Amino acid sequence: MMKKYLKSIKKLQLAKSILVGSIFLICSSSALAWFSFSDNETKYSGIVSNVSFQKSGTTCSITVDKNPAISSDRKHICDFANEAKESNRKVSLYSHQIGHFLGEDESYHVSAIGFADIKAQTVSVEKENVRFKYMLQGKVENVIYSKAHGDLHTTDHCHIAINGPAVRNNLKYHDSLDMNICRLAKDAFYTGMQVRMIATADNTRRGWPNKIDSFQVTQCCTRSQRN
Repeated sequence: MMKKYLKSIKKLQLAKSILVGSIFLICSSSALAWFSFSDNETKYSGIVSNVSFQKSGTTCSITVDKNPAISSDRKHICDFANEAKESNRKVSLYSHQIGHFLGEDESYHVSAIGFADIKAQTVSVEKENVRFKYMLQGKVENVIYSKAHGDLHTTDHCHIAINGPAVRNNLKYHDSLDMNICRLAKDAFYTGMQVRMIATADNTRRGWPNKIDSFQVTQCCTRSQRN
């Protein structure tokens, strides 16, 4: 009877050790998978040397100067790069690097693109004690088209900075989810048109830009453009 008892105890201990070992391997594999991923941003600035569209016309690969070609699955980013190429305009392209499991190649995607050599400041703006609307007037200093990411953005968006009189949040980036506003701001940048933008001071999301409520062109063209 004692021998049977001791034998059952040994089996139970063996089972426990196997179970613990299995849990350790599972946890180790999970940790390995977690640490094998990496999210890094790389910035390239210069002239767009090539935009290669895929057959669908909605995806492309973008090359800035002699840097590696980076793929984008957002048509508005591809169109932005192509227009900048045709206009010989310098851009800043932000590449998002996504790592995979060990042994697999890393992939690179365009996360954002905007004009280079600008005075616009960080996306973050000072927060106020209360919410209120304010107006900025002047020329578009920069537009950055961004691919959606995170919980606060469910669609693609852009950041716009206005260069005008020294008013509240001048030269600070503001956020818009309306791609029509983004395109209008981009066109105003190329033509140098005067614009008026109304935004809301946001006291709830620290570290994020204020939202654009409305955006309109206030000057159709310059004298040289009319002639």
